[in-house]
Amino acid sequence: MKKVILVLLLIGIVSFGVVSLWGSLRAKQAYRALILEIALYPNTRVLETSYERGWLQSRTATSVEIRGPLGKSFQQWLVGRGRDEVRGRVGMRMRQTIEHGYVPLLEWLTGGLEGMPVVGRVETQLELDEETQSELAAVIGRLPPVRISTLIRAPGVAESSVTVPARLLEGKLAADEGGGWVARWEGLRGNVVHTSDFGQFAASFHSAGIEGRSAGSIFALRDLEWAADLARDESGLPVGDVKLRVGSLRLSSPEEGAPGLGLERWTMTQSNAVEAGSFSSSLEVRVQAIRLGDRVYGPGNAELQLRNLDALSLARLQSRGVPGFSSPDSQNVAQAAVDGGAMSLLPDLVSRSPQLEIRTLRLATPSGELEAKLRIHLDGSRPDFLRNFSTLPLVLQVHVEFQCPAEMLDALYQGGEEELLELRREGWILLDGDRYRSRLEFERGKLIVNGLPKAFGDPSGQPEAPTELPQLSAIDSPSVDSWPEGVAPGPELLP
Repeated sequence: MKKVILVLLLIGIVSFGVVSLWGSLRAKQAYRALILEIALYPNTRVLETSYERGWLQSRTATSVEIRGPLGKSFQQWLVGRGRDEVRGRVGMRMRQTIEHGYVPLLEWLTGGLEGMPVVGRVETQLELDEETQSELAAVIGRLPPVRISTLIRAPGVAESSVTVPARLLEGKLAADEGGGWVARWEGLRGNVVHTSDFGQFAASFHSAGIEGRSAGSIFALRDLEWAADLARDESGLPVGDVKLRVGSLRLSSPEEGAPGLGLERWTMTQSNAVEAGSFSSSLEVRVQAIRLGDRVYGPGNAELQLRNLDALSLARLQSRGVPGFSSPDSQNVAQAAVDGGAMSLLPDLVSRSPQLEIRTLRLATPSGELEAKLRIHLDGSRPDFLRNFSTLPLVLQVHVEFQCPAEMLDALYQGGEEELLELRREGWILLDGDRYRSRLEFERGKLIVNGLPKAFGDPSGQPEAPTELPQLSAIDSPSVDSWPEGVAPGPELLP
């Protein structure tokens, strides 16, 4: 009997040792995958990283530097508030304490066996580095760290809860404005689930919002939600859905007498997909109400679609980034794109004849509904336009149509009535009852506006608009045969 007990005890010790070793190795593997994922982002550099592995607990430390557009924006924002010699970078530090082995597994066993077995627990603290904090301290104060608690489960899935504490923020306005501002940030909470290689990622975050006061102005942003459900395609692109919701936005300046601005129930949903090597993306925006003083606009919605980009080329372009993209010098941007190899990817990127379409744009107004639609088609079989942009009109097709209440356009041109009348005489816009309408078609270098040919780039000397209005029931789409295989032209644009 004693031998049996001894054997069982030995088996238990060995089992716990194996579990601890496996959990330790699994935690380090997950950490390496995280660092590699961070390093893949353009303009992001991992400065240093360390991993101290223990039997039951390990510790990590990582420093990351972000430059590019984000770093430039951070620099310009601080310089505008009186700071000097600010580097165009944002530095971040991440510290982690990782529990692995039999301790989290025992807690899972005694906690009711909820979900898949837990093989590790990670406590993460994410904060700005000392240089970035010092720069911010003189403007808005030091920012608190973000805390993340993560469970690592047996199938290679991590589940995290994220907490950003509430905080009172104070800062200075731009140097030429003077004064300061104060705001109350209500904090943020969220949950993230992802595989160890970040091949699949799902998250949801919520914040009660932020409100504050600045130089006689009052602002409030309430009830913010962000959610994502993404998976990495074979090309390396993330596909799936991302959604942002804003409960309300308020901006007012009572001391200046300016009309207040309000936004109610604004949502934005983006969906990306890759099919047969072709990348497509759709963006839908909805708003319940837009308030400008006493006037209320809405509801409104817009739907934009981008189709037929070569997925592999797009993934390569995103991974490389474009050096110097944030430069205000357009020649430097173009040269940086060439030097960075981005230009070599563009012919393949557009080879599938991409299309950009605003399928719907509607907004209710006090005087009636505004509606517009647009379709742009680029012939990717002739990439020579990338070397000679003068040939671009020959490979581009554009169809635009809009209609709006006459009262809206009359108000926009208040004080410039003659200019509005000139546009009507030349046929650029047509008055149909109490609404203005217009239809524009551009194909193979020829421009037709409301049925009248126009000299491209020269609006003067055009014949007057016809006395009878042309039918504007729909934009004439290209024939189905002229569209890439598998892509049908969109529906008629206006009823």
